[in-house]
Amino acid sequence: MIKGNRIFVCCAAADKSRAEETCTRLDGSGLNIEIAGLSNDDERGVEDGIESARFVLAFFSNQSASESEALNRHLEIALRSARKISKDRVFIIPVRFDKCDVPESVDHLQLIDLFKEQGFSQIVEVIRGELSLFTDHRDGQVYKTIDIGRLTWLAENLNYEVKDSWWYDNEPTNGRPFGRLYTWEAAQTACPSGWHIPAVAEWEQLAASVGGNWDLVKSATAYKALTEEGSGFQAVLSGLHERRPFDAFYERHQNGIYWGGNPQSGIYKFIFGGKVGRLQSFKADELEDGYSCRCVKNS
Repeated sequence: MIKGNRIFVCCAAADKSRAEETCTRLDGSGLNIEIAGLSNDDERGVEDGIESARFVLAFFSNQSASESEALNRHLEIALRSARKISKDRVFIIPVRFDKCDVPESVDHLQLIDLFKEQGFSQIVEVIRGELSLFTDHRDGQVYKTIDIGRLTWLAENLNYEVKDSWWYDNEPTNGRPFGRLYTWEAAQTACPSGWHIPAVAEWEQLAASVGGNWDLVKSATAYKALTEEGSGFQAVLSGLHERRPFDAFYERHQNGIYWGGNPQSGIYKFIFGGKVGRLQSFKADELEDGYSCRCVKNS
C-alpha cells in the first residue's frame, strides 16, 4: 500500500462505533485506501500516523462536543501537517454525524454531513478526486493515476480481462498489483475508452521527466524513480507469459515488461530490469507473448 493512500481517523470515544462503520463502508467502496488511527491511543503514534497520512478524516457529533480534548489535540497535529502541503490539496476532511458545531480551527473547511442523503458519497468523491482515481466502468475496478511528463498515466498495471490475457501463473490473486499479461492485440482491446498504449515517444518522455532515458548504462536513476514505493508511478516487476515453446510464465519479481509503440512506427517492449536496476527498450519480435500494460490518457 502506498503511504499516500492512508487515511488517519480522528474521533471522540463516543463516536468510535459510527466512525468504524463509516470506515468499513469506505474500505468497501473501491478506493484502494488504508484506514489508520481508530485503535491508536499513543500520542506519538498519533502524530506519526497523521504526518504520514494522505487525509485526516475528523468526525464530529453532539456527543463528541463534551469530550473533545483528545480530538482537539489530534486536530492541532493535523493542522500543523496541513501547513506543510500545498494549499490547493484537501488534507483534513471534517465530517458531522449530526447537526452540531465544529471547532473554530476547522470551521473554515468544507463540512460533509453524513446525516444528509449524499453525505457518504461526498466523502468518496472528495477522496477519489484528490487521489486522481480512475474507475473502469467496464468492470468497476479503480486505478490510481499520475500526471507526469505532461501526460496522465495509469499508476497501476491494467487488470481488465480480455481474450489472450493472463494473470501470472493463472492465479487470480496476482491481479493486484501485477495486473494481467497481454498479447499485443489484447492490449489494444484492453485499454479503456479514452486511453491508449503509450507511444515510444511517450515512454521516452516518462523517463526524461525523472531525469533519465532508456539507455541501459545511464538509466539507474530513472529506474529507481519509477519503481520505488511511493514514487507515484511505481512500475512493478510482473514478469511475462511466453506462449512458445513452453506456454509458461517467467521472471516475476525480476523484470517488468510493458507494451509500447504502434504498428506504424514500430511495436516495442519497455523493460524495468530488476536484476540490474536499469531501463531498456527493444523492438518486440514476438507479439503473442504476454506483457504488462500501462495506459496513457488521450490528450
